[in-house]
Amino acid sequence: CGATVTALHCHAGSGILRPRAWVENARLLAAAMRQHFPLVRSLDLGGGLGVPYRPGEQPLDLLQVDASLLAFAQALRQELSATAVTSSLPSSSSSASESTTSSATASSAEATPMHVPELWLEPGRYLSAECGVLLARVTQLKRKQLTAFVGVDAGFNSLLRPALYQSHHEIVNLTRLASHLAGEETLQAVEVVGPICETGDVLGHDRELPLSTAEGDILLVATAGAYGHCMGSEYNMRAVAREHVLD
Repeated sequence: CGATVTALHCHAGSGILRPRAWVENARLLAAAMRQHFPLVRSLDLGGGLGVPYRPGEQPLDLLQVDASLLAFAQALRQELSATAVTSSLPSSSSSASESTTSSATASSAEATPMHVPELWLEPGRYLSAECGVLLARVTQLKRKQLTAFVGVDAGFNSLLRPALYQSHHEIVNLTRLASHLAGEETLQAVEVVGPICETGDVLGHDRELPLSTAEGDILLVATAGAYGHCMGSEYNMRAVAREHVLD
């Protein structure tokens, strides 16, 4: 078709916390490069570098990621240093005789070392997720049978991930954080819900918040810097939470 493939890319998932995932991607792409795409100059190992969203989750060990990729790159460089590929360039003259064309093609064939490809990563979530939080004000408290609800003024139009993926974001009551950390608060399990008239407008299920939580308190929804505001909308004519950048 005339296309020259100079880069290979893979997408292996999201929120990955296993350090060797990317060297495994690298091996798969390098195998494809050796067999089919000798002119490749870069291998994009994808993103998916995860961050801990739940208490107790171990963060991704970047030192292990780095060490495994460095060892892979060094081995690949040694392997390819002795490897050559043969590329044949077509004759530039369509009117030349067959013998002339064959001669020109043969003379242009040359052995060149296979490029040692660059290794790329896409660390978007890893860089931004923990940099942002969603702040919401408590607007109402109610209880239905055995379930307590804490209503806030931010809904899934500002943070869609819990409704869309059932994603977990830690939620704390900033207003009562000091007394909570001092062990002075009694906690209760609550549903933290938004103001949109949709069953799925829930920011957190079965979350422990102080029993003293009151209207006007400020709740912090953590790890909202990735796929937060960029996925927001004015659904149901609700304004998206405003962004404030702190130096």
